[in-house]
Amino acid sequence: MPPLFDARPLHFDEYRTVQKPKRRYSVLIEAVIFDVYGTLLQIGERRRPFRNLLKQARSRGRQPRADDARTLMTQNVGLAGAANLFGTQLGNVELATLELDLYAELASVRPYDDALRALESLKRAGLKVAALSYRSPKALESSPPLASGIPALPRSR
Repeated sequence: MPPLFDARPLHFDEYRTVQKPKRRYSVLIEAVIFDVYGTLLQIGERRRPFRNLLKQARSRGRQPRADDARTLMTQNVGLAGAANLFGTQLGNVELATLELDLYAELASVRPYDDALRALESLKRAGLKVAALSYRSPKALESSPPLASGIPALPRSR
């Protein structure tokens, strides 16, 4: 049986052919979707305020759960709201420290050197380009713009 996919590098103007026994299908690539963080954007100064919040909750007796990280990334709550979700009371100084860490981390977010050029090249080639993330809309809103006209896709849960 022949392989289902050709492993050659993609070229924008080329049709890809998938072979199955006795049939041949041509597929035109029409769109490219990227994950935002780690693919298009990098965090320069990682302070991990939400991880530190979880550590504080644990030090106060809350048992970690397998879905804690997912909860943090998908809920549209700030640090105070996340503390409430986990049943943790933070003092004003603790909350302010975590929020300063969050703002410093968000201020350090930058596109990878080649990300904008790659997105613009894809758009010039006539491909639709979109970006998605599991992070909350607040985190995405405070990220630097990727390129004009790059839509953000709704996140899945």
